[in-house]
Amino acid sequence: MVNTTAAAGINSYILWKKETAYGTPVTPDAHFGIDTDFNYTLSNQLKPRRGFKGSTGSGRDVAQYVSGILKADLTISGDFNSAAILEPVMGTYLSTVYSGSDSPPSVTIAACIDNTTTDRDMIFSGVVFQSLELKASMGDPLTFSLTGEGILSSTDSSLTANAVPINAQPWTFTGTTFELPNATTISNLVEDFTLNIKNNWQLLYGSSRVPVAAVAGIREYSITLNTKYIDDDIFDKAYGTPASEPTLNATMTLNFTRPTGTDLAIVCAITPIDTYKLSMKHGSAIGEDITLIPASMTITDA
Repeated sequence: MVNTTAAAGINSYILWKKETAYGTPVTPDAHFGIDTDFNYTLSNQLKPRRGFKGSTGSGRDVAQYVSGILKADLTISGDFNSAAILEPVMGTYLSTVYSGSDSPPSVTIAACIDNTTTDRDMIFSGVVFQSLELKASMGDPLTFSLTGEGILSSTDSSLTANAVPINAQPWTFTGTTFELPNATTISNLVEDFTLNIKNNWQLLYGSSRVPVAAVAGIREYSITLNTKYIDDDIFDKAYGTPASEPTLNATMTLNFTRPTGTDLAIVCAITPIDTYKLSMKHGSAIGEDITLIPASMTITDA
């Protein structure tokens, strides 16, 4: 038999595992969540070289190619039903609490295509996550999207052994509470939410085509809420007074639940509103959209 057209989800899977040393591959053995999307972009950073015309060819055309650094950009998305991936994003995991550290660990990722005859197993090592996005809206589950960079360390036709799917429901938007500050529920009707964590990693190559080290840059948190207007509480916190600054909310807490399983509590310290948008349209509910920038954050899965 020959290979058939492979369909994602039927003939493919992705796994990950935390590394003990940057760029040293380990054997991935866990799913990210309910995984639905994987994208890999390879860039050779080619440098076409042109010079004066010779006795053959044209000076307008490429004479030679020089390969630059080899970049491997990855994105993984799905339904968020396991908090484990927060450790390589944030850095520290203690009991049930994830928090930020100066140097989050790298991971190894296996991207596997289980074809009819010739399989493909791609191993990415030294993967560091540049960003994590968590989002949800009315009636939907909480979803995740990860972006990372790493090294394509090997590819062959022997598949990494698949793992048992994570047996847990995703957290949902239904029943979520938004408190600003902690224990003070936002009175507006929150219709959707997005959390972004950015690590701003810098990959170092030296004289190699692939990264040999990675340095974490500044960590940035942001939370966006799209709401329907009830009262002036959000506006007052955003505006403050012309002679002063906006309210530096001491805390912000987002509590997510699911029908069965643990709750997820996102607790932010010092969370001012950076941007505020008011939307009024004839015949429609008034909207207030805000973006907040927490100073720090912990996430508890309990």
